Amino acid sequence: MTGEDTVRFALPGGRIMVHDYGDEVVVANLDTGWFYSLTGAHRTLWCALAGGWSVAEVRATFLDDTPALPDALDELLALVADAGLLVQAAAAAPLGALAGIAWQPGGIEAFDDLQDALLLDPVHEVGEAGWPYVASGD
Repeated sequence: MTGEDTVRFALPGGRIMVHDYGDEVVVANLDTGWFYSLTGAHRTLWCALAGGWSVAEVRATFLDDTPALPDALDELLALVADAGLLVQAAAAAPLGALAGIAWQPGGIEAFDDLQDALLLDPVHEVGEAGWPYVASGD
């Protein structure tokens, strides 16, 4: 176990929004305008990491029965780092149990189709028509 494996994560603050739909977690970064859909294994791993479990604890729970774990975990950890969706947290006890969670294939999808709307400052950048219409530069 490396020092990196013992790291715990937490949400970085109010600019990251998360909603768990049961079979999918949607995470939106309001600073970048990107949002992400996490399903199956990636949803399970997100819930574990955001719930206070360390990478080592997640590996210990799933590794024996799950050959796909390293790839899914590496993919999620890369996303978390690149997109700023979680930050390193002080050591704390995990918030829930991982035992009994079924491992299912899943994936990560990234979307930027709402980026312009999420990044628009409606107080300063709208015209007389109101939001979501951007004021012209005239």
